[in-house]
Amino acid sequence: MERAKKHFPLLCIQIRSIRTWVSQVEGNANIIKKLAEEFPNLGIIFDGWSRMEVADSHSELMITKDRDIMNQIIALIPPKYGLIEII
Repeated sequence: MERAKKHFPLLCIQIRSIRTWVSQVEGNANIIKKLAEEFPNLGIIFDGWSRMEVADSHSELMITKDRDIMNQIIALIPPKYGLIEII
């Protein structure tokens, strides 16, 4: 929570690996880049599949897929935008 307080605005991106926005990687990266131009202290929160109380292989697979999508988005953010902290 303390890390989030250092950033304004906070952008929450919902990552989905099922029933997805076809261009969610490129689209979200473009949204982040545009916002970062106006808000240099932008914070990003990625929200995706989460673990339940009882671990299961399906959840782990979905978490891995969502992390891959998140990493693809991050890879499209050029260094010229400075440090965009992922919270």
